[in-house]
Amino acid sequence: MHSVIIMRGITGSGKSTFVAKNFPGATVASADHFFEQAGGYAFDGTRLEDAHRACFKAFMDAIMRGDETIVVDNTNVESWEIAPYVAVAHAFSYQPEVITLLCEPGVAAARGTHGVDAKKVAIRAGLLAKERLPRSWKQRVVQTG
Repeated sequence: MHSVIIMRGITGSGKSTFVAKNFPGATVASADHFFEQAGGYAFDGTRLEDAHRACFKAFMDAIMRGDETIVVDNTNVESWEIAPYVAVAHAFSYQPEVITLLCEPGVAAARGTHGVDAKKVAIRAGLLAKERLPRSWKQRVVQTG
């Protein structure tokens, strides 16, 4: 069975670690990959739209190759961010699942590696808590901290 796993959670909640431990060998599409360079991670907020376009292209490339398990590793706090991935997964007979990692904002901000300040992490955590995804989407919630 072909599957699309859509990770969801605030920065520092442990999404990438969860993916590495639970989906070894999966194809991972992530906006973070756009900012990875030989010298490490170099985030540029002015290029975020480009990063998400690159992520979606990597996802589509994996779908077109027929990769068995594809993971979308982004914050995906709001349903509009997730909807295109779910729609494409269904269109290509993949089984999508949204996995939400819940983490206290202070814990997440402290262990985050992308330099997002605690206030912004808390704001995103509030959005994550309020957003209700469609019940028709297969979902799982995991507490990480």
